[in-house]
Amino acid sequence: MATYKGINGTSVVNYAGDLPNAIDGQVWYDSTAADFKYQYPNVTTGSWATGANLNTTRYDGAVSMAGNKSSALFMGGYSGGIVANVESWNGSAWTETTDVPTATYAFGGTGASNTSALVFAGQTPGSPTTTATYEWGGSSWTSGGNLNSGQRYRTGAGIQTAALAAGGNGGSPSLTGETEQYNGTAWTEVADMNTARTYGSMGGGASPYTAALYIGGQNPPSGSAYTAITESWNGSSWTEVADLNTARYGLAGAGTQTSALAFGGNGGSVISNTEEWNGSSWTEVNNLNTARSGLSGAGSGTASALAAGGTPSCAVELWTGSGQPIGAWSTGGSLNVVKQNMAGAGVSQTAAISMGGEIPPSNTKTGQTELYDGTSWTEVNDMNTARAKGAGGGTPSGALTFGGSEPTVTAKTESFNGTSWTEVG
Repeated sequence: MATYKGINGTSVVNYAGDLPNAIDGQVWYDSTAADFKYQYPNVTTGSWATGANLNTTRYDGAVSMAGNKSSALFMGGYSGGIVANVESWNGSAWTETTDVPTATYAFGGTGASNTSALVFAGQTPGSPTTTATYEWGGSSWTSGGNLNSGQRYRTGAGIQTAALAAGGNGGSPSLTGETEQYNGTAWTEVADMNTARTYGSMGGGASPYTAALYIGGQNPPSGSAYTAITESWNGSSWTEVADLNTARYGLAGAGTQTSALAFGGNGGSVISNTEEWNGSSWTEVNNLNTARSGLSGAGSGTASALAAGGTPSCAVELWTGSGQPIGAWSTGGSLNVVKQNMAGAGVSQTAAISMGGEIPPSNTKTGQTELYDGTSWTEVNDMNTARAKGAGGGTPSGALTFGGSEPTVTAKTESFNGTSWTEVG
């Protein structure tokens, strides 16, 4: 007869409680519970969730895309006109901060976070293109070295002191594969892309300008068509790699040369398609909730990303990649006294309080109180009145319990100061 060891090559582990670092599919014997346990595969598929909207609806802005989805900067864009607005993202909300010195849209941007960013090129009011570069230090903007070629829809990757700019149109020539790299002071022209294009996206993470990915875009001189071409940069030249599954322009990207996400854009119509890049191929994954083009992206790529703005939208979405843990229960420390119908309160897994209840099998009312520190429960002073089925609120150092049965229904309220209980109104 087949055995577990014969099939899996290892015997069943005997462990008191939940086995630390159990791998998916592992079986062990919990000697405390006197039962076998199994570690279920416990992961999510990648998906988009709604985040807090931008304060200003706009598209074709720039984002400090080398950051993560909890620290980014959205800069400039078009909102009924070219705007200079800048908003800072802290992972939960957008806050207006110091404007870009010159209102600009269709420009490139990159940076490590909402305290270090770079914007360059684009279009300003009254001018078809600009070569200007601005550096963000966390509270104000300073001028950096000018690009050698001014273009609209240039795309950026890297960090403030080691950035890459590629593609664009509207300058000379009108459509370009030109690439420039920035060392924190000046831009230097390097090798062109194999396919001249504009309005694509770039993945480069927080790496210097030695590794990047240019994704999709428009490539005829008229700028009317769209492409699925992807090129990889190794620090000195571009190499064509696997195409996107869905050709498009006006898309956003996030991630690195070997782990990236491409989302949204226009593929003949505005789309919500999202694709993951694993270093060699693209895979279709869950779509954005809101289809849009001209949006901006930030984040580490397949693990986490942020999608912001677009046409016409102030929507923000947050990506959690496939394989991330989902909610699951595991065994914690046991109460010192077995009871039921008690009240509880607390603010986290490591700071909770249990008070009152009934002790089976006689269901004797108790005022027993215990505090939990994330590992074990500690008995402290009992309540003044034993009771069950009451309610509770607050923290272990400042709790309140009220109502319940003692055994008749009561209106009594007691306050806990971290040490003892006092009757209050």
